[in-house]
Amino acid sequence: MSTHNIKLSQGAVHLLRSIVDGPGWAKTVSDIITGGGLLVDGRIPEYKDAPNEKTSREEAKAWMTKPADEFAVSEKEREAIKRAIEFFVNQGNIKASLASAELLAAFGYEA
Repeated sequence: MSTHNIKLSQGAVHLLRSIVDGPGWAKTVSDIITGGGLLVDGRIPEYKDAPNEKTSREEAKAWMTKPADEFAVSEKEREAIKRAIEFFVNQGNIKASLASAELLAAFGYEA
């Protein structure tokens, strides 16, 4: 089984965790178990020191672009993540941003 190494910024990891944790995309038991496993076992890294309402705009931008830990996913996990991404893109629930463009590129999407 092939694995894919994924390198993202903290902002893109934050978005990815939100997508995989989001409702509606997992239509099969396999997707539910795969998506849940990615979140629970920590393969999709936790983002660290996330900005809050007291964080300045400059600090938040620096946090968003800071590299997160690289992680690996199997082909099955990659395909599940792509189904989750496509579900939310097709619903118009992913805004155009640096983090979303980076996430889409990391999973093979192009303009």
